[in-house]
Amino acid sequence: MNFKDAVKADISAFFDPDEFAGRNSGDPHTWDGEEILAVLDSNVVRSNNSTEYPAFPSGTLTVYVPVGAIMRPKDNSVHRFDGALFTVWDVQEDMGVYVITLIAGSP
Repeated sequence: MNFKDAVKADISAFFDPDEFAGRNSGDPHTWDGEEILAVLDSNVVRSNNSTEYPAFPSGTLTVYVPVGAIMRPKDNSVHRFDGALFTVWDVQEDMGVYVITLIAGSP
């Protein structure tokens, strides 16, 4: 097994809803109303008024989603993540995972 194969095998563990990919409430995350496996990077949440997700009126949020779970979002597109509107600031693909930076609200 090479390194890329090992990473692919680990992606399923990373996106296990019982480990990292679920919400604290146990509910799945949603993207435009569809249930998806996603991991939030709480160390990258930024807000003017709050440090808690999802109750912040402005700020950024980094979301990791397996490639293929959603269509690759376009920069500056507006999506509903977990019921709140966000604008896509940036999308990168890294070893089978979309790294999506979202800004709260829409332009």
